[in-house]
Amino acid sequence: MGNKTHGRNNHTRMRHRGRAAAFGWLLGAVVWLLLLHPAPLHEDEAIYAVWTRALFTDPLLTQTPVDKPPLFFYAQLPFLLWQDSPLAARLPNALATVATALIVARASRRPTWALALFATTPLVIFFAAGGFTDPLMLAFLAIGWLAWQRHAPVAAGAAWAAALLTKPTALLTLPFWLWLVKQRPADARPALLTAGGLLLTAWAWDVSRAAPSWWWLGRNAYGSLGRPTFAAAVAWLTPALLGVGATWWAVLPRRRHPLTWLVLAWIPMHIMLGFQPWDRYLLPLAPLLAWLGADINTRRTRLLMLGGNIALALVLLAHPTPGLAGRDGRWQGIETLAARLPNAPVYHRTLGRPLAYYAPNATLIWLPDHASPPPNAWWAGRVEDPECAALVWFHPQSHLALCRTRSTQ
Repeated sequence: MGNKTHGRNNHTRMRHRGRAAAFGWLLGAVVWLLLLHPAPLHEDEAIYAVWTRALFTDPLLTQTPVDKPPLFFYAQLPFLLWQDSPLAARLPNALATVATALIVARASRRPTWALALFATTPLVIFFAAGGFTDPLMLAFLAIGWLAWQRHAPVAAGAAWAAALLTKPTALLTLPFWLWLVKQRPADARPALLTAGGLLLTAWAWDVSRAAPSWWWLGRNAYGSLGRPTFAAAVAWLTPALLGVGATWWAVLPRRRHPLTWLVLAWIPMHIMLGFQPWDRYLLPLAPLLAWLGADINTRRTRLLMLGGNIALALVLLAHPTPGLAGRDGRWQGIETLAARLPNAPVYHRTLGRPLAYYAPNATLIWLPDHASPPPNAWWAGRVEDPECAALVWFHPQSHLALCRTRSTQ
């Protein structure tokens, strides 16, 4: 009798997980895919697509300077070969987020709740439809977590190395992975050897290139807030409260859970290391908080978290915060500006990345802050730029502009 009951419970659990999986695919298809195309590429999305284009003629990026590890570019490559467009550049992350959602459901004892909390987190909704490196990194981290749960240390080590070779900030999860390894010492050797072997192979590729190391370029590219200060901590409040949503409550009832410690340490680690407070750096918190939230026994609390997520997501869809996956209108009109560029040198300070994607054949000349363009030259920037003396075209929302500089200096 006990075996029959246990069998029925397992069958019910599998049926629930199947429903959660179907819900994840449906949500991913309907919500994330609908958000793929409307906004122009953010400057970082644009330069990643430019580096992926470089693979067409430089398959090992031997001559191409990049400030990120290469795995994301190779993942994006078949989509840009299919169609070189913003939609194709963003499609890998939409699919990766759908996969992450299914893993979040599979790894939870309440799969439907975990999936719902994850899928309605504002950061997930926005960045699943973006061309940044974070969602693919998160998918690899989730694969590694699921592989470890299923006692597949080789797969777990490979997935963690893949996450690091997608975006270096995956290194911040190392303390958690070391804690997991400590719990199962027998699996430590295969996991660490696999991860180490893949990272050593990537290092050998990097040092063999004629271009500068991506690690060196990336370390210089990450902006810094300087030494940890109160102002630096305050700067992270907006992305923390808006991006992760109502699932922050999930840490309160589970204070002794190891995932809680990783969640609580995530922002302080970024502050101590001097990272800029970009919303997308908090994306790895979404599955952790979904797992913790789904484990809360009080159904009312779970409903409040879910409702809070949905309400906040709707507000942000209507009024995006600056930098939220490029949905804040800052790059509206960049395609028109690129199409209007003349067949002549165009000077700029901040538009090099998006114009490298939208106008790959244009002659762009970057000027540092202390330099001035020559008289009567073409200038691409914003309406408020002091160099913009005579407007040729501008976008009323983003203030992107094509201008002529002053006739005399």
